Amino acid sequence: MALFLEDPARFDLIITDLTMPEMSGSELARQLRARRQDLPILLATGFTADFNLDNLKAAGISEVLEKPVAMAALAGALQRVFPSSNNHEGGRS
Repeated sequence: MALFLEDPARFDLIITDLTMPEMSGSELARQLRARRQDLPILLATGFTADFNLDNLKAAGISEVLEKPVAMAALAGALQRVFPSSNNHEGGRS
């Protein structure tokens, strides 16, 4: 959070965990969204039974990833939060 507060524009994406020592991922998302509403926030969790998806979306979570995170799941989430970067002319995707 301290790095983000120094320069919020420096970040294109935040990937966080639901459970952390100092603050929950949903609380972090709320604080980040208060400063940057356009910032995509991915939340990884191994405790899928312990969260309410509606509450996480209300907190500003863009996507929820189940741990262990498969590369295909991460790639799909990134394509959904950055849709304009999926349209490369002449390049690989």
